[in-house]
Amino acid sequence: MLVSSFRFVLLSLALLVSAPALAQTTLFEVSKGDKQIFVGGTIHLLKPSEFPLPEAFDQVYDNASRVYFETDLEAASDPAFGYQVAQAMAYPLGKTLHSELKPEVWAELQEYAEENQFPLQQFIGFNPALVGIVLTMAEAQRKGIGAGVDAFYYEKAKTDGKPRGELESKEDVLEYMKAMATEDGNEIIQSTLRDIRNMEELMGVTVAAWRKGDLAALDKHLGEPMRTGSPAIYQTLLVDRNQQWLPKIQALFNQEGTSLILVGSLHLTGEGNLLDLLREQGYKVSYYQP
Repeated sequence: MLVSSFRFVLLSLALLVSAPALAQTTLFEVSKGDKQIFVGGTIHLLKPSEFPLPEAFDQVYDNASRVYFETDLEAASDPAFGYQVAQAMAYPLGKTLHSELKPEVWAELQEYAEENQFPLQQFIGFNPALVGIVLTMAEAQRKGIGAGVDAFYYEKAKTDGKPRGELESKEDVLEYMKAMATEDGNEIIQSTLRDIRNMEELMGVTVAAWRKGDLAALDKHLGEPMRTGSPAIYQTLLVDRNQQWLPKIQALFNQEGTSLILVGSLHLTGEGNLLDLLREQGYKVSYYQP
C-alpha cells in the first residue's frame, strides 16, 4: 500500500523479530542514557470499526511533548500540492497508459476499471505510479476503509494544541513520487491490482499483526512481497527514507521533553529498517510496556 492522501505508500506501511509475549502493539521505546523517545508503527488506512486504537498509543501520546509524522499531512493534502504532484506525474505529450503499458497489462487494467466503474480515461495521461495510488485509494473508499493511525493523531494533536513536526517535507514526498515514476509501470499496475483484489484479506492480517506488535508477520504479508517483487520500490519507499530520517530522529534526543514519532509499520521491520539503524547507532530499542 503508497502515502495516505497518496496512499502514504500503501504501501506506507529489525531483522525479522517476533514480538515477545508481553508486547501489546507496535510501539517502541528508544533510549540512550537518561533520554528516550517513542516510535510507533502505524497503519495508514483503517476501517472505522478498528477504533478505538490500542490504549498504549494514547498513553504515550498523552505523555509526549510533541508528535512527529512522516510528513505534514495538512500540507500534503493541499490542492496546490496535489497539482504539483499531477504535473510531475503526467506523461509527456504523445504518451499514455495505453501506449506505454504492455498490451496484456493494459487489458487487465481496463477490465478492472470496467468491473469497478473506475474512470480510467481521466487518468490515461498519468504515470502508473500515480494511477496505482489513485486505484488503491478508490478501492479503499469503496470498501469503507478510511484514514488510519497517523491522521487520527495528527488531528488530535492539532485539536489539543500539541506541537507537531515531520521527518520529511512535501518537497521530499514529491521527489519520492518522481523516483517512483521511473520504475517499471507494468510491475506497478500489476502489483496494485493484485493488492487491491486481496485488500480485505490483507487488511485483516495486517491490522491483527499490528495490534499484537508482530513485526515478523507484518514483514511476511507486506514487506517481503514488495522486497522480492519490487526491490527498487522497496529501496525507494522504505530503505532510502529510513536512512534520511535517521539523523532527524537522533536530533530529537537533544530536545527537552519526550517525542513520539509515528511512521508506517513497514519502516520498523525488514531489511534496512529504522529500529535496526537506531540500534547500530548505539540506542537501546525495546517494546513499550505500560
